[in-house]
Amino acid sequence: MLATRHVLGPAPLRARPLARRLRGIDRAFADLFRSLPGSDQSPEPPHLVPGAMEWLKENDFVVGEALEALDGSLPAGFLSRLPGLREPEELSNRARVEVLAMELVQREEGQVELDGIRSFLEGYQEVRPLRLAE
Repeated sequence: MLATRHVLGPAPLRARPLARRLRGIDRAFADLFRSLPGSDQSPEPPHLVPGAMEWLKENDFVVGEALEALDGSLPAGFLSRLPGLREPEELSNRARVEVLAMELVQREEGQVELDGIRSFLEGYQEVRPLRLAE
């Protein structure tokens, strides 16, 4: 089980302010969008789950709005107060909640539903309770 492999470590992301991280995510998303078929940049489709390409083309503004909302709603230094992981080593110095979100999206093959989130988090917290901010 995932939770049994997680060993908490120091708070992650001390040196990277949230705004800088969000700009990086925004740039990565823009790069992905440009690589989609139908753009001038790349005729080759990237490896995406079924339906993802259409969703991205139709909802690119949703991601941008979500990033702006995050930037405006989280206080400075918020991420530095979240617990990080020490183990497994390949995930060290990352926020536990970030690792959980990536794992959930991967397990659900990008098709995340509220029931799936609830089930995933309940299972995780049977072994390792999350903190309120997570």
